[in-house]
Amino acid sequence: HGETNWNVARRLQGQTDIPLNDHGRAQASAVSELVLNLDIDKFCVSQLSRAYETAQLVKADSDMPIEIIDKIKEVTIGERDGQQTGEWYLQWKAGEIVIPGAETRADFRARVIEGVNIILDSPKTALIVSHGGVYGALKESITIKPDVAITNCMLLRLDPDPSSDTDWLVTVLSEPFQDQ
Repeated sequence: HGETNWNVARRLQGQTDIPLNDHGRAQASAVSELVLNLDIDKFCVSQLSRAYETAQLVKADSDMPIEIIDKIKEVTIGERDGQQTGEWYLQWKAGEIVIPGAETRADFRARVIEGVNIILDSPKTALIVSHGGVYGALKESITIKPDVAITNCMLLRLDPDPSSDTDWLVTVLSEPFQDQ
């Protein structure tokens, strides 16, 4: 999804529904032409407004459908949503601490994989508009090569690695958005 004010402040949004900022809207509009030239049939998006609005801006005037997939929404960190990461975040990711109201990392990974499998089971080619945490959980669950650090509204293509039964290859289709 495009940038939000909480991305700028490096605050974990979790499932707090933070809208795109103007820069995030510009990012989404900037990748629109590239996306619409890809061979995709639909958008599969998180229901959080930052992902949904990104998909709406990217699809522009096209008639491509937007399908909400609940399983690809961001993780909830419970009472820590809105905070910056710190040692507590690494401990939570490792399963060393429980945060009231938060999903466990293992439950989050399982949910993300279930959501991606729902998308992959469709005969239509989808563009997923989701969250950094979702991509991180996916990378923890399957092998994606090479390792790519993502930024807001970065367009990636994932394809099965023909030399492996389990690995996926990532291709970066758009560079990080720069203001003109």
